Amino acid sequence: MRSGRLVAANEEELSDLAVWLENHPDDVTHEVRFEAIDFLLETMEAVETYPATVYVPTHLVDALVGVIEDWAEVLGAHNESLETHLLVIE
Repeated sequence: MRSGRLVAANEEELSDLAVWLENHPDDVTHEVRFEAIDFLLETMEAVETYPATVYVPTHLVDALVGVIEDWAEVLGAHNESLETHLLVIE
Protein backbone atom coordinates (compact mmCIF):
# COMPACT_ATOMS: atom_id res chain seq x y z
CA MET A 1 0.00 0.00 0.00
CA ARG A 2 1.26 3.47 -0.89
CA SER A 3 1.94 6.05 1.75
CA GLY A 4 2.53 9.73 1.35
CA ARG A 5 3.53 13.01 2.86
CA LEU A 6 1.83 16.22 1.87
CA VAL A 7 4.21 19.16 1.55
CA ALA A 8 1.90 22.13 1.97
CA ALA A 9 3.28 25.40 0.67
CA ASN A 10 0.60 27.61 2.20
CA GLU A 11 -2.94 27.69 3.54
CA GLU A 12 -4.39 29.19 0.36
CA GLU A 13 -3.27 26.22 -1.73
CA LEU A 14 -4.77 23.75 0.75
CA SER A 15 -8.03 25.68 0.61
CA ASP A 16 -7.96 25.67 -3.21
CA LEU A 17 -7.46 21.89 -3.21
CA ALA A 18 -10.41 21.41 -0.84
CA VAL A 19 -12.62 23.58 -3.07
CA TRP A 20 -11.51 21.65 -6.16
CA LEU A 21 -12.49 18.38 -4.47
CA GLU A 22 -15.83 19.86 -3.43
CA ASN A 23 -16.59 21.00 -6.98
CA HIS A 24 -15.49 17.78 -8.73
CA PRO A 25 -17.39 14.99 -6.97
CA ASP A 26 -17.05 12.47 -9.79
CA ASP A 27 -13.27 12.27 -9.49
CA VAL A 28 -13.38 10.08 -6.34
CA THR A 29 -15.94 8.22 -4.26
CA HIS A 30 -18.26 10.24 -2.06
CA GLU A 31 -16.68 8.92 1.15
CA VAL A 32 -13.07 9.51 0.07
CA ARG A 33 -13.90 12.96 -1.25
CA PHE A 34 -15.28 14.14 2.09
CA GLU A 35 -12.48 12.47 4.05
CA ALA A 36 -9.90 14.19 1.83
CA ILE A 37 -11.63 17.56 2.26
CA ASP A 38 -11.71 17.04 6.04
CA PHE A 39 -8.03 16.08 5.99
CA LEU A 40 -7.12 19.27 4.11
CA LEU A 41 -9.22 21.47 6.41
CA GLU A 42 -7.84 19.81 9.55
CA THR A 43 -4.32 20.28 8.19
CA MET A 44 -5.03 23.99 7.68
CA GLU A 45 -6.18 24.27 11.31
CA ALA A 46 -3.24 22.31 12.73
CA VAL A 47 -0.35 23.84 10.81
CA GLU A 48 1.13 26.97 12.32
CA THR A 49 3.91 27.70 9.82
CA TYR A 50 4.42 26.92 6.16
CA PRO A 51 5.82 25.09 4.35
CA ALA A 52 4.68 22.11 6.38
CA THR A 53 4.93 18.36 5.90
CA VAL A 54 2.02 16.18 7.00
CA TYR A 55 1.61 12.41 6.77
CA VAL A 56 -1.36 11.41 4.62
CA PRO A 57 -3.64 8.51 5.57
CA THR A 58 -2.92 5.70 3.11
CA HIS A 59 -6.50 5.50 1.84
CA LEU A 60 -6.35 9.18 0.78
CA VAL A 61 -3.05 9.09 -1.12
CA ASP A 62 -4.50 8.30 -4.55
CA ALA A 63 -7.28 10.89 -4.21
CA LEU A 64 -4.81 13.60 -3.21
CA VAL A 65 -2.40 12.66 -5.99
CA GLY A 66 -5.25 13.09 -8.47
CA VAL A 67 -6.53 16.39 -7.11
CA ILE A 68 -3.03 17.87 -6.92
CA GLU A 69 -2.30 16.82 -10.52
CA ASP A 70 -5.64 18.23 -11.75
CA TRP A 71 -5.28 21.54 -9.92
CA ALA A 72 -1.65 21.93 -11.03
CA GLU A 73 -2.80 21.43 -14.63
CA VAL A 74 -5.48 24.11 -14.25
CA LEU A 75 -3.00 26.56 -12.74
CA GLY A 76 -0.45 25.74 -15.44
CA ALA A 77 -2.97 26.71 -18.10
CA HIS A 78 -2.99 30.17 -16.50
CA ASN A 79 0.80 30.37 -16.20
CA GLU A 80 0.63 29.79 -12.46
CA SER A 81 2.12 26.98 -10.42
CA LEU A 82 1.19 24.85 -7.44
CA GLU A 83 3.90 24.65 -4.82
CA THR A 84 2.06 22.12 -2.65
CA HIS A 85 2.91 18.55 -3.60
CA LEU A 86 2.66 14.98 -2.39
CA LEU A 87 5.64 12.73 -1.81
CA VAL A 88 4.47 9.17 -2.50
CA ILE A 89 6.29 6.16 -1.10
CA GLU A 90 5.54 2.88 -2.85
